[in-house]
Amino acid sequence: MEDQSKTTTKAICYHCGEDLPKVKYQTDHKDFCCAGCMAVFKILSENNLCNYYVYNNNPGRQLKNESHLEYLDDPKIIDQLLDYKHESSSIITFYIPAIHCSSCIWLLEHLYKINPAIFSSRIDFLKKQVTINFNHEEISLKYLVETLNQIGYEPLISLQDVVKAHSTSVDKVLVLKIAVAGFLMGNVMLFSFPEYFGLSGFEKQFQSLFGWLNLAFSIPAAFYCGRDYFTSAITSIKHKHINLDTPLALIIAILFLRTAYEVIFATGPGFADTLTGLVFLLLMGKWLKQRTYHHISFDRDYRSYFPIAVTTLQKGKEKPVSINDIKIGDRLWIRNGELVPADAILMKGDAWVDMSFVTGESEPIHKVLGEIIYAGGGKLPKP
Repeated sequence: MEDQSKTTTKAICYHCGEDLPKVKYQTDHKDFCCAGCMAVFKILSENNLCNYYVYNNNPGRQLKNESHLEYLDDPKIIDQLLDYKHESSSIITFYIPAIHCSSCIWLLEHLYKINPAIFSSRIDFLKKQVTINFNHEEISLKYLVETLNQIGYEPLISLQDVVKAHSTSVDKVLVLKIAVAGFLMGNVMLFSFPEYFGLSGFEKQFQSLFGWLNLAFSIPAAFYCGRDYFTSAITSIKHKHINLDTPLALIIAILFLRTAYEVIFATGPGFADTLTGLVFLLLMGKWLKQRTYHHISFDRDYRSYFPIAVTTLQKGKEKPVSINDIKIGDRLWIRNGELVPADAILMKGDAWVDMSFVTGESEPIHKVLGEIIYAGGGKLPKP
C-alpha cells in the first residue's frame, strides 16, 4: 500500500495576499478577502489597469474604515495643503505609507486613467510621496483623496503637511559657493594651460601675468568658498579636539600660502589649479551628501501624528475646523482612533485614552467625566 502525500495550497486574496475568510468574495474567477479588495480590483479592471498585478503578486493593501474627509471642503485648509494653484491647475504632494513596490509606482503614475481631471502624478519612492497635478475645477481635493482611498492608497494628511518650508528648502549659499568655485577653477585651469604644455619663448612673457591672475582667483576660492572649513577647524581647536574639517582647512591654507609665495617671488606657478579644484570637489561632495540625506532621512516629526482639522460641535451640529482655529471653550468631537489635538476636559461619559505618544506607556488610561485629557492622547474603544 503506497502513501500518497497531499500538498495543500494556501488560499489568499488576489489583491492584498491576506488569508481568505470562510465567506469569501469572488469576481472574474478571482478570490478576495473583503468587499474593499474586490472593489479595488473592479476599479482597476474598468480602467484597464490590471497590469498592476503583473509586476508583483498581491501588491495591494486592505482598505481601512471609512475616513472622515469633510474638512477637505474648507478653502482655508485646501490652501494650506496645496503646493501650487493657478487658474484651473493645482499641485499637491501626499505622503502615502502604503507605497512599497513597483506595482504601487506603476498604478499611482497612471492615475490619469482613472480620472481624466488628473493631469499627471510623480512618485518619490524613497520618501513615499506622490505629487499630483490636477484640475481643481473638475475634481475637488476631497474627491481626489477619496479616489486614492478607493484604490487602497490612503494619504496620511497631518499637521506637518501644512509646514513644508523646512523640508523643501535648498541651501542656496552652498549652491552659490559651488558656482563661484566652478567659475574660479575653470579660469585657473585656462591660465594654467601654457604651464601644462610647456612655455615657449613667446608665452613666457605672460607667465607672470597668468601667475598673478591665478593668485587673484585663489583668494575667493580659499576665503569665500572654503570659509566653512576654516570656521569649523577653528571652532574644533577652541574646544581642544580635531574634526574632519581641520586637515582640509590646513591643506587649503598650505596650498594658498605656497601659491602666494611662488607667484610673489617668481619662483614658480604655484598650486592655484589644485586649490580651486579641491575646493570645488569638496563643495560638490557636501552638496551630494545633503541631497542623499534629504532623500533617505525620515524627517516626519510630531506634527505628522496630529490631524489638520478636528470635528467641533456647534449648536448640536458637527463642523470640521482647522486645528489653528480651535479656541478655548470649543466642544471637540473625538472619534475612536483619533488624536486629541489640544488639552481638553471630558464633557460626556467616560473614555479610554492611549497616552503612549506623550508618556511612552502603552497601557490605556481610564478617564471619567470632568477629567483633563492632555494633547496627544488617542481615544480608544471601550474594552
